[in-house]
Amino acid sequence: MEIKNYINEFSPLRASLEKMELQQRKAAQAKTNNSGSSDKVSLSSEGRLRTEAFQAAMSAPEVREAKVEAIRKKIADGTYTVDTKKIAERLLTEEAELFKI
Repeated sequence: MEIKNYINEFSPLRASLEKMELQQRKAAQAKTNNSGSSDKVSLSSEGRLRTEAFQAAMSAPEVREAKVEAIRKKIADGTYTVDTKKIAERLLTEEAELFKI
């Protein structure tokens, strides 16, 4: 069983988001310095949604540690069993849902 650290896949997105926010702050600061008045920056609904999704992904737990540790322990003890019938049924159900059979 391979467990991947998907959190690292968000690093480029995070860097891009931070760069964009920095550019917006610099632009707003430059305008304030030039005009003496304050400007307001508003994001589109899509931009807000992306920011919220990114923040939710970053705050979500990486893996369900307790469940992973319990399975790891069962494997080490030799007590981990797989219900092949249940797996086959779930595979067939998912395939049927994909193809609307």
